[in-house]
Amino acid sequence: MDNKDPWEQPKKWLDSITADHKILAGEESTSVEGDKVACVILDIATRFLKAYPAKEKTAKETKKAMQTFCGQGRPKRVYTDNSGENIAALEDLGWPHDTSQPHRPQTNGMAERAVRLVKEGTSCCLEQSGLSEAWWNFAMKYFCFAHNVQDTVCGGRTPYDVRDFRKKFDSTKLIPFGAAVRYTPIAPQEKRRIHQFKGKTLPGIFSHYNTKQGGEWDGTVSIIDQEALETCDHVSEV
Repeated sequence: MDNKDPWEQPKKWLDSITADHKILAGEESTSVEGDKVACVILDIATRFLKAYPAKEKTAKETKKAMQTFCGQGRPKRVYTDNSGENIAALEDLGWPHDTSQPHRPQTNGMAERAVRLVKEGTSCCLEQSGLSEAWWNFAMKYFCFAHNVQDTVCGGRTPYDVRDFRKKFDSTKLIPFGAAVRYTPIAPQEKRRIHQFKGKTLPGIFSHYNTKQGGEWDGTVSIIDQEALETCDHVSEV
């Protein structure tokens, strides 16, 4: 009989993942894009962590988050809090949903710690940036990326390094969330704002690094246009 702890068994990406939701209560917690909830997903073996802000906690949004996290892969085990949204999403995907009682204390603990880590990391990013709490959705995306490329949690390697992506990332060049930057605009409405005698860039606030499905950095970043900081009219990818 195999008496090994199930949490000692995951050895590689998508052997086991956890998924849980963080719900932010009250209108004051709504993000600049109307988000009120986030789905936090953790890969156990690599400690790769992502969070997906959404306007509602629904099976559709949960399914979308899980597909984005896994990319082209399929997890061998998925542990959740057994909410209706998670159950419906996994049934629709046809993915294995482990609901066994013996695993629940351990899986709940890991999922809860992942949610707490994302919450505390997001709060820290906002506090250091000086931006209001309404920008938590962007701060959350930034924190998860920073965790994946900076935190050495897998035998001295970062979660991003363990994934062995083709697109590498030098964490020593990580730009802080909320940092003042200048960027070359791509959108026509932004290009029109460039004065012919003042160079070819606009002032902005650094938001986050953009990633592909599966979590690999796609080589671009998102910038909050400084002029539209209070209205969030422009969040540019450059």
